[in-house]
Amino acid sequence: MKRTEFTLTSVKLANDGGVEATYTTEKEDAGRTHLFEFSAKETIVAHPDLKTPMYDTGRELLFRVLGFDKANKGSHEDQLERITCYKVTVKGKDKDNRFAVVTGKLETNGTRIPFNSPRIKVESNGYGIDLTDMIEILESETFEYLFKDKKAQLDIGDNLD
Repeated sequence: MKRTEFTLTSVKLANDGGVEATYTTEKEDAGRTHLFEFSAKETIVAHPDLKTPMYDTGRELLFRVLGFDKANKGSHEDQLERITCYKVTVKGKDKDNRFAVVTGKLETNGTRIPFNSPRIKVESNGYGIDLTDMIEILESETFEYLFKDKKAQLDIGDNLD
């Protein structure tokens, strides 16, 4: 599959370190375009380049969705550390009508509470974060992970007893 044929619908960092992804591809046949949707689940640990956009941009977005940027309870870093982003879902192909839902967990009193962001416009939204770069990086890195074997590198010590 070519990178230009790949459109990411969702990517999730699984608990085992692997990746669950849904993507679409278009194929033209006899002048008609057909859209195919595929799901993939890999248990091999994801490369850090795939995790970083969720860790950086995804967490910051969820931080703002929860209103922590306006609250004065604790420091910014302390509040941010309580949030984990593990899934991004994208809908729409038209640049003006692309939306994302970001899923994460908030740790409070020793419990992790899962939650979703509202449907957020990718290019411009009320949270002051343009998700375009994050989506492009996730799409590219997910493609590399699934089709070009870009996985995490084990430390040499991981295989030694």
